[in-house]
Amino acid sequence: MQGAPGLAYPPGVGQRVPVNLFKAAGIATAALASTPSLLHAIAAPSAGTMAWVLPLAVFVVAFLYGLRPSASRRVRHAAILVEGATALAFVALARGGFTAGLVVVVAGEAPFLWGTAPALGLVAVQTAALAGIFAASVGLTRGVIAASGYLGFQLFAVGAATLAEREQKARTALALANAELLATRDALAAATAAAERVRIARDLHDTLGHGLTALHLQLELAKNTTDDAHRRAVEDADQLSRALLAEVREVVGAMREEVPFDLEGALVRLASAIPRPRVSVRVDAAVRPPDGRVAQAVLRLVQEAITNAARHADAETVVVDVAEDGEALSVTARDDGRGPLGLREGNGLRGARERLEALGGTLEVVAPDGRGTELRARIPWRGAAP
Repeated sequence: MQGAPGLAYPPGVGQRVPVNLFKAAGIATAALASTPSLLHAIAAPSAGTMAWVLPLAVFVVAFLYGLRPSASRRVRHAAILVEGATALAFVALARGGFTAGLVVVVAGEAPFLWGTAPALGLVAVQTAALAGIFAASVGLTRGVIAASGYLGFQLFAVGAATLAEREQKARTALALANAELLATRDALAAATAAAERVRIARDLHDTLGHGLTALHLQLELAKNTTDDAHRRAVEDADQLSRALLAEVREVVGAMREEVPFDLEGALVRLASAIPRPRVSVRVDAAVRPPDGRVAQAVLRLVQEAITNAARHADAETVVVDVAEDGEALSVTARDDGRGPLGLREGNGLRGARERLEALGGTLEVVAPDGRGTELRARIPWRGAAP
C-alpha cells in the first residue's frame, strides 16, 4: 500500500511542486526565446543561423530528463548544470528576443535542488556570464545593463521557488504531525481496548462467578435435605449451575487474552497520512505479533523512519517490509535519501531503539549501497522481555 502519489521536483530538499506546469513553463520559455532566431534561420538558412539549435535541444532534453520522477539525485544535479551551460551557449548563439529567458528557468529550479544560498550563487555566475556575452556584442555598459535586467527576473524566480519550498516544508511538518497523531491513536485505542476487556473479565469473575458459586453451594446443600423428586430437580439445577460457572470461567479467560494488534492496518494508515515521501508497506501474511508491545514497537520504528526520511534525508520513497524470520520478527525501512552520513541519533530514534531492546530486539542503521538509509530491526518472535 502506498501513500498519496504525486509529482515531485527535485528530491534534494524534499519539496513537492506541480511538475507538469513547470515543464510547460520551461518548454514555453524555450519556444518563445528561440522564435526570433528560428524566423531568422528560415529567412536565411545557414550553419551560422542554425547554430543555436544544438544548445537549445540539449537544454530541453536535460530539462525534461531531470524532471523524471525516477531520476536520481546525481542525474538531477548533472541535468541542472547542463541546463545552465547550454542556456548560456544558446544566448551566445541566438539572435534577438528574450534569449536569456532560459537562465531564469534554471534559476527557478535551483532552490528546489540546492537551497536558496547556492541558487543565489548560481544566479551570480549566470549574470556575470550574461554580462560578458552581451558586452561582446553591444559594449560593456549596455551589456551590464541588459544582464542586470535578467538579474531581476532570476531573483524573482529564486524568491518564488524559496517561498514554495518553505510552504512545502510546512505542509510536510503538518503531515508528519498528523501521522504521529494517527500512530498514537492506534496505539492508545489498542491499549484502551485491552484494558477494557480485562476490566469486564474481572467484573464477570467477581460478580457473576461469585453468584454462581454461591448458588452451587446452596444446591449442594438442598440435595441432601429434600425427598427424591425434589432431589432430582435440584440435581438438574446443580448441573446447570456447574455448566454456567464453567462457561463464565471460559469467557473470563478468553477476554483476558490480548486481542491481536492490527499492525498492517496501522502501518497503512500511517503511510497514507504522508504525502511525501511515498511510503510502500508490505506485511507478510504470516506475521501475527503475539504481544501488543511488539506491534507498537514496530509502529513507532516505522513512524521514526518516515519522519527521518522526510525531515532529514529528503527522500522520495520509503519501503517498509515486515516479515517472519525464523524465531524473530524482521522489520526493514529503507529510503532513497541522502544516507546516514553525519546522522545523529535523536530522541525519536533513541526511543525506538530502547523499545526494541526492552523486548530483546536489536536495531541497525545502515546504507546498503552507499545511498539512502535503512533501519533494520529484529525482535524475538517468542517470549518478549517482561
